[in-house]
Amino acid sequence: MDRAMTPKRSTETERKFRIDADQPIPELGEIVTLGKRKTYQLSAVYYDTPDLLLARNRRTLRRRTGGHDSGWHLKLPGDGDSRTEMQLPLTTGSRARLVPEALRAQVAEVIGEAPLIPVVELRTRRTEIQLTGPRGGSLAVLCDDTVTATRRGTEESWRELEVELTRGDEELLERVTEVLAAGGVPVSASVSKLVQAMGERLAEAEEPPRPRKASTARVLGDYLATQVGVLQALEPQVRAGEVEPVHQVRVATRRLRSTLRTFRSVLDREVTDPLRDELKWYAGLLGATRDPAVLAELLRAEVADLPAAAVVGSVDTQLDRALAEQQQAAHQQLLAAMDSPRYARLGTALMELIAEPPFGEYAGARAKGALPEFLERADRRVLKAWKKARKSEDEASGPAWHLVRKRAKAARYAWEAAAPTLGADAAEIATAWKRVTQTLGIAQDCALVREQLPGLAAAANAAGQSAFTHGVLFQLQSELEETARTDGVQALRAARKLIQG
Repeated sequence: MDRAMTPKRSTETERKFRIDADQPIPELGEIVTLGKRKTYQLSAVYYDTPDLLLARNRRTLRRRTGGHDSGWHLKLPGDGDSRTEMQLPLTTGSRARLVPEALRAQVAEVIGEAPLIPVVELRTRRTEIQLTGPRGGSLAVLCDDTVTATRRGTEESWRELEVELTRGDEELLERVTEVLAAGGVPVSASVSKLVQAMGERLAEAEEPPRPRKASTARVLGDYLATQVGVLQALEPQVRAGEVEPVHQVRVATRRLRSTLRTFRSVLDREVTDPLRDELKWYAGLLGATRDPAVLAELLRAEVADLPAAAVVGSVDTQLDRALAEQQQAAHQQLLAAMDSPRYARLGTALMELIAEPPFGEYAGARAKGALPEFLERADRRVLKAWKKARKSEDEASGPAWHLVRKRAKAARYAWEAAAPTLGADAAEIATAWKRVTQTLGIAQDCALVREQLPGLAAAANAAGQSAFTHGVLFQLQSELEETARTDGVQALRAARKLIQG
């Protein structure tokens, strides 16, 4: 399905009624004539955020098959019994279960960057009865629904009636309501099947979070959900090649990979290890798109700060053009990947990660008691890598310091995940590791620039331009890298002091 497809919009006016499983429908013959009957088997998967923001704001999003209107349906609140419905055709293949971007955009104001995941599946046996007027035209449709809801392995069944106006008016709906109520079929308290299905879970979602008493699974699940939400919400901007969203999604991808690794002992690794591999693949594509933009910005600033005598020719234009070509090529590769079944499978797997988290039994322990062991291990891994980097020879020092940065990132993300539970001290340690990653990140950027400059210089020579300034920049990056690494060591010492406190 075309991602840019515009949803079909319509207004429906309907009312739901509560009825027992074996209760007869009250006679409506004095108001309308009962017309044709049709029976359908419907299957619908409802999507919402983990804390049910859509349901709490009177919105429902579902993927339904069966009946005469299979497709994606988004219902938005209107006046009284009326609602706006937006519909798109069913997605198929590897994208079958992924929410269309056009529908997510319609609820972005409500959900922000929260992820949309399957929350319940409803199977409905529907008998549709046309309610006709004196001339035989349809005034309304009466739906007699027997519903079975399945959520996380548990089932619940109920029966309900639904009256939807076709050509009839509000007065007709009120008269039908009076007759049904007189026959023991009152208006339902649930405004939608989703609300009925979620029951107590909806009330729980409205309660304020209590992170200090949360389980390990809850704390990690919330952190993972936040990252998946970023990937989903910023996908359109990533496709458009916007630099900052590409960076944000890349960071969220790193956070996901790192969390699945750091806390792997409380996860089902048969599920999460392959997912880490796929996240690495996607992060590589994002990096290839973002790095040229970062390098171009860095080099542009460096050239601007050079003395006039050190700038020979239109070096800034040449560098911009060469790196822009790299970025454009990388972005085309990223787009091709995002249109592939592999990317769609990744999106589906991330959705399932949040909907059905693959936690083991130990994840049920209180996070406040369980998390410190993981955090201490992450800290030790950074300090161990730092010790090796200090001893490394010049040729090996680059990779060794890169490993320090990677492990500092892992520690930072672990402490970030724990901060809502462990409080301000954890947030302070996360910030300390962030300073380490930032300073060593500058050193890494300088190393990347030095890797790029010889090729850019060769291209300048081939075009008959001077490469003198490229050499000046190469030397400058070496000096900046050394300075940034010194700053990184100071940040490492500060972090070590904090954790050993």
